[in-house]
Amino acid sequence: MDDINMPVRDYYGSQPPLELVRLWHDYGYWFDRAKQWRKNVKQYPGKKMIAFMDDINMPVRDYYGSQPPLELVRLWHDYGYWFDRAKQWRKNVKQYPGKKMIAFMDDINMPVRDYYGSQPPLELVRLWHDYGYWFDRAKQWRKNVKNMVLCGAAGPPGGARSPLPPRLLSCFHAFFLSSPTQQQLVRIFGTMLGQHLQDFDEETKSVGKTVLVATIDMFNNIVAKLLPTPSKMHYLFNLRDISKIFQGLLRSNKDYTNTRSRFLRLWIHECFRVFCDRLTEDKDRDWFMNHIGDMLGKHFELTFHALCPSKSPPLFGHFLNPYEVYDDMNDPEALRKFVLNQLEEYNSCPGVVKMDLVLFRDAIEHICRIVRVISQQRGNMLCVGIGGSGRTCLTRLASYICEYGVFTVIVTKTYGLKDFREDLKTLYTGCGVDQKKTTFIFSDTQIADEAFTEIMNNLLSSGEITNLYKPDEFEDIKSALEKPMKNANLMQTHEVVYLFLVERVRSNMHIVLCFSPIGEEFRNRIRQYPALINATTTNWFLEWPRVALLEVAFKFLQGVELLASITGPRVRRVESLIESREDILRASVASIMSLIHSSVGRYSVKMWQEMKRTNYVTPTNYLELVAGYQE
Repeated sequence: MDDINMPVRDYYGSQPPLELVRLWHDYGYWFDRAKQWRKNVKQYPGKKMIAFMDDINMPVRDYYGSQPPLELVRLWHDYGYWFDRAKQWRKNVKQYPGKKMIAFMDDINMPVRDYYGSQPPLELVRLWHDYGYWFDRAKQWRKNVKNMVLCGAAGPPGGARSPLPPRLLSCFHAFFLSSPTQQQLVRIFGTMLGQHLQDFDEETKSVGKTVLVATIDMFNNIVAKLLPTPSKMHYLFNLRDISKIFQGLLRSNKDYTNTRSRFLRLWIHECFRVFCDRLTEDKDRDWFMNHIGDMLGKHFELTFHALCPSKSPPLFGHFLNPYEVYDDMNDPEALRKFVLNQLEEYNSCPGVVKMDLVLFRDAIEHICRIVRVISQQRGNMLCVGIGGSGRTCLTRLASYICEYGVFTVIVTKTYGLKDFREDLKTLYTGCGVDQKKTTFIFSDTQIADEAFTEIMNNLLSSGEITNLYKPDEFEDIKSALEKPMKNANLMQTHEVVYLFLVERVRSNMHIVLCFSPIGEEFRNRIRQYPALINATTTNWFLEWPRVALLEVAFKFLQGVELLASITGPRVRRVESLIESREDILRASVASIMSLIHSSVGRYSVKMWQEMKRTNYVTPTNYLELVAGYQE
């Protein structure tokens, strides 16, 4: 490998398995003959990479979509987009001179069937294949498209994916990509890790291959055990999760992760972040804890408690290290002081809304998880929790720690799709032209139109938003990028400028989705928009533990004079005694409040089991309880 520091996403292309090499050959063969083709695969990575190969000289357009009529509108937008850029060959005929265009349609079997069982977007595809044209909506006449080849990628039917209509399937050459074998995975990720560990000492270097085998073994067991259910739609694991683990391992430094035990602690941390942070039930988390202990015993002859004496998984981060090295943060008190100091600095910044946060252990861990993801290249996150759990506030603080700007949209009663696209123009300009590192915080409460979710799915998948800029607006973008493109020795054609802009946006923008698991909307969006899971790292916010409830109540009761209402014999007014007695009473009141909140939660579960009636007990309810007592 020529470049040891290449992004993780590029390692797969630099070390392609034999299966992909074979498919590349077939890919070029059929495209030379201008025949449509489709790839069907369960969880094999590289479908899109094949279509975007550099050695095939064809412009590629990427399509996404799942639920009509949104994807129908989007497909018409893309249709107009390429007609505007294709060359006029003769009347009502468009083509790229001397080239063929690939129209790559990812998840081609995602469109939902309507009431009559049809899928309008796929009918549009078949219309072009059979007749070679679409209709011009303005002139109401045919527009023929020449030298275009359709390429589709699809998973097997199941879940939200429908079987492709036989009439459409007959238009394609179908190829099936089998799942990679363990030998192929060892070759891909072993090359990656082996190159990184070249300069490490022998003790650390020797454990690399064993870590690789243990990771693959753990992944296979998790896929077999933790299956998705209607209440756990996000239990979707694929080979991207393995790459995320190795992306964390590649951040290790030879001067700090210089022993076998430290490297294994890093591996444990990455496994917890990738697999365990999305688990919603205590029994699943207990199973994962036991399973990682079994893996340590099987492959390394160690126990979890031997590597983690605190009986809790380690925490790694770069912000406590003076050289910003990804290192073990094994001093909880130093970590707490640092985060508290960062919160004070954030609140002292002019123009920001001050945050009154109680940084208990779980909150600090969530901050570390968010920092870990957004500090990675193209790192995006899905934070799932009920209202009041701190998803947005903790993300803002994590962005401040990383020295990123924060971008969000302000939804009003009249806010619509047009306003959302205008806001995204501002985001694109800041990230793509000005190169500002930005965290885009997007909440499900901001989804005024379901088309917003479609756009976010596209942003996560490809970084593109169709027809975002008007021609005159794009000329301004082109002028602003003229100098950096010259420095990069790139031609300033319309297509190259657009791709250059998208690459810069994806490098500088980190999307953090803050969704609530309550209701059917979350499950439906997970099914209909695969990138919400595939292109993000999931962080599930569990219920606040008893310790957190006590800390929150104790802090809010600090300014309340509890002894003023106490009756009985007079006591000696010694300041230390008064403070001690007041603290004891304050702790008792906080304990009662936490007990009330916990008991209501337990009885809400019981009410659902016996009466099928739902009562949501949220952190916001608890904060209102404490605030009411203050008043």
